[in-house]
Amino acid sequence: MTNENNNLPRLIEEQIKQYPQNRRRPVNKVVYANRYFALENNIKENTFSIVANDLVFSAIPYDTARYYIERAARYSMLSPEKTRRYLESHEDNIKTYIGKALMQQAGVMYPYGPDVDEFVAKNETHITAEYHKIFEHPLFEIQVLGRLMQHDSTGPLSANLAGKFLYDSNRFTGIIGYISEYMKFIAQVTDDLQISTDGSGVMSLSEGTNLENLYVSADTDLTRVSELLPAGTAAGFNSRAVSNINEGQYDDPDTQILLKSVVGAELSKARQNYTAHSVNPKLIDPYYKIVLPTSNNNKINVVSDIHAGVANKNLTSLPFSNDNFNIIAGDASDGRVSDKNIKGIYVIGNHDMTDVLAGTIVSKDDTLAKYRDYQWFQLLVANLGNDAWPLLPAGDNDIYAYIADDVQSRFPQLKVLNNESTMYAGVRYAGLTVPIRFSNQATEQQWIADELIRILGDDTTTPTVVVSHAPIFNELSMLSKKSKSFNDKYALSNNQLAKIFTQYNVVGVVHGHHHIPAAQANWHKIVKQFGRPMFVIDSIYANNNTGQELEKEFTRQRRAAESEKRNNPNQLAARKARIEAKTREYTVDDDIKQVVGLTYEKPRNRYTVDKTIDGKHIRKRFLNKAEAISYLNQMNGH
Repeated sequence: MTNENNNLPRLIEEQIKQYPQNRRRPVNKVVYANRYFALENNIKENTFSIVANDLVFSAIPYDTARYYIERAARYSMLSPEKTRRYLESHEDNIKTYIGKALMQQAGVMYPYGPDVDEFVAKNETHITAEYHKIFEHPLFEIQVLGRLMQHDSTGPLSANLAGKFLYDSNRFTGIIGYISEYMKFIAQVTDDLQISTDGSGVMSLSEGTNLENLYVSADTDLTRVSELLPAGTAAGFNSRAVSNINEGQYDDPDTQILLKSVVGAELSKARQNYTAHSVNPKLIDPYYKIVLPTSNNNKINVVSDIHAGVANKNLTSLPFSNDNFNIIAGDASDGRVSDKNIKGIYVIGNHDMTDVLAGTIVSKDDTLAKYRDYQWFQLLVANLGNDAWPLLPAGDNDIYAYIADDVQSRFPQLKVLNNESTMYAGVRYAGLTVPIRFSNQATEQQWIADELIRILGDDTTTPTVVVSHAPIFNELSMLSKKSKSFNDKYALSNNQLAKIFTQYNVVGVVHGHHHIPAAQANWHKIVKQFGRPMFVIDSIYANNNTGQELEKEFTRQRRAAESEKRNNPNQLAARKARIEAKTREYTVDDDIKQVVGLTYEKPRNRYTVDKTIDGKHIRKRFLNKAEAISYLNQMNGH
């Protein structure tokens, strides 16, 4: 995260100088390190991360819970009593996991058939004993908390349940040692540097702490959690000098720290020979109870990708409620779900296409008859969405009006924005129909630019939020560059589209589509490259996310804008000027030195237009300045 406090950058710079290895590191600089972990600063993006050096997180093949277990560890440091209550509220689900873990131990890799109830009944005493064992081992308890956070965020877990929910199997996975060292490191780095961190963000103490995002700080009272944890772990909390940390020492002699340098080859071989046996979470969701609240009171509730009707075929309405204003960024239903009470706005997603069209019988006189020969339409009718998505028509198409009308009929108090806008509480919401990320980005981005100009008109001052299902381009997307779905071809390449975000008062964008878990604290960010701070939100529905409060984002955006004006006024103007210079309309009287994209070669008496448009590098020479200016203006969209 970018930090506005002036003291923090100086601290980071001084810390970086203390580590000689940073001379060989062009981007990721070590800020603080002990034997097992390091706080690193990506100086290119000004982001932070806590990285395990030689320490293995888990010997369980393809264990995806590290983020959640680290989050659970910080949660336990901040509020150990609340973590216990969270676990106790999930007792039934934990026992279900334990029962399935015991079945997997007995050789039943897919414990979801009719024999489950009988097995659970016969082993009730054993299941109860394993449940109580969780609370006898605090570092294992933190693990189970993390697993439940993952469950509530991405759906039920299904693979290697014994190593995740049975203590005697878990002891040898290395996770207990990892958690202990992680919690020690958090305590050490915050105390020694007098900062607060949530594992990916860093703030100075003067900026305060943020419990919502689980920031642990030098001011955090660790007395209570120290009383609960093994002495070897708690001892590391109280040491100011890294050299004095009693690393790797635990009360339980059976626990192990696993080092990559020792077991890395063995673990790699185990993964190569591993047979995957995970199950789609939506298919096994009915085996578990929904424990968390299914309603919220957000004044402006942002959510997307609900996919109601996939796990529970009997579901007839949305699985959450909010009586205020909702922004649903597509894919609400996969089972013809309706809801007469939900209010707000909606944009069309790719799953809305199959939800409306799958199984449709089209006669020659039908409204849809004109689409019968299109392959994408045939695939949608056959409910083969994955094959249909890449073939969907880009831009404006009558089929989207048909989809919008159907969605509107099932959600009568939601206004479906099919390339149109509406006002609410002084903010203009511009809804674009971008159901997927289309492969022809040159055409798609030009269409988006044309639509936004048409929708927004001459009103450049009204605060505006752009809403779409798929992100409109990478720079306004929550998708991480590390994601397998990330592709550079979706980067902003249309200068006219870029100019819209400097000319109009666009304060933020909302999208869905990529199913980024909201629990990862990655559902929002502030971007600044368009001459003003803007928020980006991707709020994917889950048991632990019935929506996020947009009013918080308006506040964050406003504070960021005020901070930019106060601390970096010249940078804001420079960003805006750079974009506008690339897209402005020039005249033949303009000084050649001020015309971006045009050069003059005096010896040869010729003019060269040199620009990159839609990812394509264009260079063209002219003997006449007026012709060169005219061509450049065409490239700039004039």
